[in-house]
Amino acid sequence: MLRIGIWQVDPESNRLSQNGVHRSIQPLTMNILIHLASHPGKVVTNEELLEQHWKGRVVANDAVHRRIADLRKKLGDDKRQPTYIETVHKKGYRLIAKVQRADELAAKHRSSAGEVVIAIDSYGREDERTSSRLLQEEISGLLLKVGWIRVLPGNVLDNSRYRLRVGTKIIGSRLRLTCQLADNATESEISMFSREYESESIFFAKSPAICSGVISVVIGEILTAERHRVVSIPIDQATSWELCMKCGDDDLDTAIGQEKTEKLLIRALDRDPSHAHAHARLAYLFAYSATAGRKSPAELLDRARFHLDQALAMERRDPFVINDCVMTLAHLGEIERASELGDALHRYFPVWEWSHMSTLLLERSEYAEALQRLEEHTTYHPEPLPVKSRESIIILLLNSRFKEARQIALRAAVFRNHSFVDWAIYANVLGHLDRSTEAVGAWSRAKELARGLSIERWHQRWSNQFHNPEVSEVLTNGLKKVGVE
Repeated sequence: MLRIGIWQVDPESNRLSQNGVHRSIQPLTMNILIHLASHPGKVVTNEELLEQHWKGRVVANDAVHRRIADLRKKLGDDKRQPTYIETVHKKGYRLIAKVQRADELAAKHRSSAGEVVIAIDSYGREDERTSSRLLQEEISGLLLKVGWIRVLPGNVLDNSRYRLRVGTKIIGSRLRLTCQLADNATESEISMFSREYESESIFFAKSPAICSGVISVVIGEILTAERHRVVSIPIDQATSWELCMKCGDDDLDTAIGQEKTEKLLIRALDRDPSHAHAHARLAYLFAYSATAGRKSPAELLDRARFHLDQALAMERRDPFVINDCVMTLAHLGEIERASELGDALHRYFPVWEWSHMSTLLLERSEYAEALQRLEEHTTYHPEPLPVKSRESIIILLLNSRFKEARQIALRAAVFRNHSFVDWAIYANVLGHLDRSTEAVGAWSRAKELARGLSIERWHQRWSNQFHNPEVSEVLTNGLKKVGVE
């Protein structure tokens, strides 16, 4: 995989791609393009191309010329004013466009500061472009508040790792919002989602609730893509950001995973002591571990408070840093301080308000308020699987909305099919519905995925991490009802 000029070139599929446009070319023509790209800026003679690609076969005198003409047509090149392939009189051809390989493109965007670059533009019919541009401006402004993201205009693609295209379409009194996120290095689509809203004005597209809902999906997809990207990067070559990305949320559910996460984050801080994201994640890790029953809880809580203070001294705007800090405070039992910390951020990111408030409201026993916030969140959030699905399930159970809890628990278990945590939660929800046979099956699946770990001990620790005993009970009562625990 490589890029030539504005075109993404895939030799395996014999295809050129750019901005959603795809063009197929014949295998022999692709081989000639790759040959020229292997010698950028240098003259490749007719004789060399004939010998390399026709291998002594008798062909017409203009065989090479016809292939070059076909290439120019596919690339949109002009023979008289070339930007890709230049004819060198009586000698041959020279590729003059810039050539970059996929690994070079990926390395180009690596930064020790952990900066991810995204280009954003809008599209649509001219009479609908106003709402698209308003949406683009609002999303760009919100993304700029995320400390590890740098936003560029949509026409500056060479320096961006990702590209986000946003569009709106007015259908009567409804406004359809569509977003496409793509990997700029490979021209591959990462995610596309669309949603319709009742609207009386094009300015509805600027609604913070809508924009922050879009951003939560976009950032979630970027984080997933980043985690896939850093898997193959050796730890000793990874930046602080990449080390943080190697830490998955599911790692917090086991002692082995917690130890692995701690080592990676400590290494990240060795590389960059001012990395707020690593401090915040360590604070949450230690607070979570202490309340989940790990050894030396008093020492862990002290370490959690230290890294919490470090993170807050460095960054009070990035939603991911703040989210980890709020969750740390919740595990420390400092509910009011957690609420105060999240207030300023919620004005810009209403979806993150749900992320913070779900746990806080559960601890305060404000279940009806938590349910109302959940319903408001799912109204604006474009994803089928809600953010913080586990908290969503608890809220629904505490409000006796068992069937809805089952729907989310099932989606979570299928969506994260290899997570024993989600299958254990699904088993508990089935227990509340007295579906004992299915509950036993889900519990067996959870134990199978746990691979020898004590899932019973984990489940007890997880339920005990909440300071509110009613929450702890709802996490275990379903299993007790069907006798699988």
